[in-house]
Amino acid sequence: DYPGIDYKLRVSDYTEIEEWIAAGTVDCGFVMLPLRTDARLVVRALEEDEFLAVLPRDHELASAEVFPVERLAELPLLSPASESDDELLEFLERWGVRQNPHFTSWDDRAILSMVEHGLGVSILSELVLQGRRDNVLRLPLDPPAYRQLGILVRDRKDLRPAARRFITEAREIIDQIK
Repeated sequence: DYPGIDYKLRVSDYTEIEEWIAAGTVDCGFVMLPLRTDARLVVRALEEDEFLAVLPRDHELASAEVFPVERLAELPLLSPASESDDELLEFLERWGVRQNPHFTSWDDRAILSMVEHGLGVSILSELVLQGRRDNVLRLPLDPPAYRQLGILVRDRKDLRPAARRFITEAREIIDQIK
């Protein structure tokens, strides 16, 4: 829509994105709330994103309506998190489930492929899974778990017009996919 605007998209974990914004390296970024670093940054909540269990189609829980989180303690877990931003391990701790992920990767496709081939189960967010056609089952968790996503800036008054427009467009797109 705006061919005269050039942008760079950078991908990292939430902590590093917060650091980039605090340092002025990037204009804005998508983060998980609550913030982990500088509370003086300005954040606007965008979306609540549900976590789902991802299982092979022939898994023993294939016919279940929900995935009981306590079962994670006995199954091989494939984790989509990094060491510095491990939201899944935070949920496991909150649920009282002792588990060491068997595999950790930033690459959701690798995790989904391994689940598809019966190497374990995973917990992925609904937004990550949206539009994918992998041969896996998706079950709501019991109890349910959500992450709150937001868009973060250093200071609203210092935002360039292109960054302001990007934030507006991002919010509109998220509203459309709800």
